[in-house]
Amino acid sequence: MKKKRKTYSPKEKVYLLKKHLVNGVAVSQICEENQCNRPYFTAGNINFLSKVRQVQKRLPPRKSLLSPLRKKNCQARRKIRQEKRKSWAS
Repeated sequence: MKKKRKTYSPKEKVYLLKKHLVNGVAVSQICEENQCNRPYFTAGNINFLSKVRQVQKRLPPRKSLLSPLRKKNCQARRKIRQEKRKSWAS
């Protein structure tokens, strides 16, 4: 009789990958604890990262998101400088 393959939910997969990528736990240790084989884990890792890259491509560029904030920041800096100059002049 064959062993029944364990399936992981997406949340479980993200948890395992996060455990490896963020916390630096060895892949062999994670596989041993969760009774999965190493190729399954690394294939899931590659698949997950490719999906993340696809989502990043769909997002607008970072510059377009930050440019209005930078503009407001520059305006606020200019205003502060002008006020300082006025206080020095008097």
